[in-house]
Amino acid sequence: MLQNKNFESIQAFLESPITKQEDFEWDSVIWIDWREYDEYIVRCIANTVPLKYEVQSTTLPRGIDILLKYEGMQVKIPYAQAYTDRDTTLFTIADVIQPDYDLRWYMPSLGRDTLGFCVLPTKDWQVLEETYGEAYTRWYFSPVCKHRMMFDLDVNTIFAMLEERKRQKGV
Repeated sequence: MLQNKNFESIQAFLESPITKQEDFEWDSVIWIDWREYDEYIVRCIANTVPLKYEVQSTTLPRGIDILLKYEGMQVKIPYAQAYTDRDTTLFTIADVIQPDYDLRWYMPSLGRDTLGFCVLPTKDWQVLEETYGEAYTRWYFSPVCKHRMMFDLDVNTIFAMLEERKRQKGV
């Protein structure tokens, strides 16, 4: 089962992040480049959880709408009229798949043009947080949530976050 393999990979990383960090390109991470189309992001996550989606044309300047379908619920991603954006796509998906799954940002990818994301059942993240501590687990794998920018951060904010992470050093 893919989810179990992802759990085991993340667990192995948390047991020894210093030795595993540079190699952390397992199948359990969804790597998203800042230039990636939103349809690609949805497709990647839909490959790991039972999320269905539909890309629809629109006359708005952004050109598309994406409709997410999960557990009998349908949600249109609430993009601005003029454009789609990765942050809105990710936090809408994170919200839709809750409470069954958690989408987490692999924080060591902060500051790169390609960010890493992991999806596990919520109960698996709870086990990891109970085993390694909530602060420690979230230092490496931070929950994706509304109004938290990931791709659209300005350079000064990224540097400030990186400095703060250096000071915390794995909590």
